[in-house]
Amino acid sequence: MTAPLIPENAIGRIGMVAALHRVRGEEDGRMVAVRHAIGVVTELVGSRSQVFAWQVLVLGEPVDVHGKNCREIIVADRCLRPVSQLPEGEVERLVKLQAKKDFDAALADLAKILNAGHMAVDELEGFMEGALNRVLIERALETIAITQVLQEARFRQCNPPDGDVYEWTGAHNGIELKLVAGPDWFDQWKFWSAGRSAREIYCGEHQVLADWPRGKVMQVLADLWADAFRNAPIPDDFSLGVLYKQHQEDLRQLQPGMPFLQVNGEVLRTTKRWLREAHAANPDIVGPPQDIPLKLEVKDGLLQMRTPAQLFAVPVTGGWMDECSASLYSFLALPAWALRGPRVTIRWSAQEVWIGAADPITLRP
Repeated sequence: MTAPLIPENAIGRIGMVAALHRVRGEEDGRMVAVRHAIGVVTELVGSRSQVFAWQVLVLGEPVDVHGKNCREIIVADRCLRPVSQLPEGEVERLVKLQAKKDFDAALADLAKILNAGHMAVDELEGFMEGALNRVLIERALETIAITQVLQEARFRQCNPPDGDVYEWTGAHNGIELKLVAGPDWFDQWKFWSAGRSAREIYCGEHQVLADWPRGKVMQVLADLWADAFRNAPIPDDFSLGVLYKQHQEDLRQLQPGMPFLQVNGEVLRTTKRWLREAHAANPDIVGPPQDIPLKLEVKDGLLQMRTPAQLFAVPVTGGWMDECSASLYSFLALPAWALRGPRVTIRWSAQEVWIGAADPITLRP
């Protein structure tokens, strides 16, 4: 995507120091520095018609936006009153300086609480980072009402106080994207996105359950944004969803999964057919036949499948397996579709064995 085209008659310029004028919730004269061009928007700045907007850095104390202190807001171009122009790159320097000032203030407060005189600076920073990650992960795993999650993500209620639909509006490179969330009759929530540019329409939809943890709901919001703007940074409102996704990935990497064995699918299917022919039901016997143990053991690159009277070997293509014993008739009852393919995966635990895509077979003692 290309950067939004700035109109020739625009008041603002990147790096401009301006006073706010007629911005809802802010006093006239509040000083800001213009940082980025947002593009043509409507609801993002509370306008009924399309207007060009800027992302600005608030100079001085942060402003309250939906109950959160923010140092950057989006304002319409017509709400800026020029005061002066900063040199190139000065606004970005101010952003970093303010971020560092906030961090240093938080670090100083923490140092007082922990009596940092008995702790080295690098130890303190490491302790603080670890503690912050633990707090955020615990917060991401907490299950709360979806309406509360939406409020924390700065969604607004469409028809307060009784409306059950919530909306959030953001923009990237001149394209305004709206995220909408609302419940259905079955205690499930629908989240969807809507936006458009001159050439593309952006839309997506996800279903969310009421018992999902906070981070998983936030991840859905982050995914809707990422589906529309592939390479764009995830908004801070949904950053907890990114942390939750990374935490789940870390957990998956720590879990090695069940032991498995891969064998030649064609030979396994042939072995099954031969075993069925060798153990066909006797029509003279009334009732189910007596079960027979089927021993499974890997030797010399082959899976040996042994009954009291036969021994078959299936080539192994990967993995490993401990010696175990299963039910022969349970193996013969496996559906043909479960053993399809050039290779069949066998997974096993201390109590069960999964052969192909079929249901597990209980192992014999």
